Amino acid sequence: MFFLANHRFLNIRVKTMTKPIVGGRPLLFEKPEELIEKINQYFSSVKQEELTITGLCLAIGTSKQVLSDYGDRSGYGEIVAEAKLIVENSYELSLRKHGRTGDIFALKNFGWKDKTEVDVNAKIKHDETIDDLI
Repeated sequence: MFFLANHRFLNIRVKTMTKPIVGGRPLLFEKPEELIEKINQYFSSVKQEELTITGLCLAIGTSKQVLSDYGDRSGYGEIVAEAKLIVENSYELSLRKHGRTGDIFALKNFGWKDKTEVDVNAKIKHDETIDDLI
């Protein structure tokens, strides 16, 4: 069982917006504390190994795109980043425990890589030709 009360997520300091946003669709969460409350409800109701980004979005009543948009908003970015990190951590722990390819796929969506990239572009002086190098 994932004990949210012991996680530092509950200790995030909320930054308030300095400028109100005019126009557009009304916010689902007027205050960052509202988003924290919804996220914490999800984390406390789901086993750690069952945490997902889509599950989080469904629980807070939004889409992945809207969650990402909140991550770009002043006062909400750290909250969204921390929530995503907790979900990412659940996949990492699952990979360590079970070694499933689904966990690898999910972690790749978080930016993880399991390949080596090699730069094959050779630098040639402008006065040399390929024939000079052969």
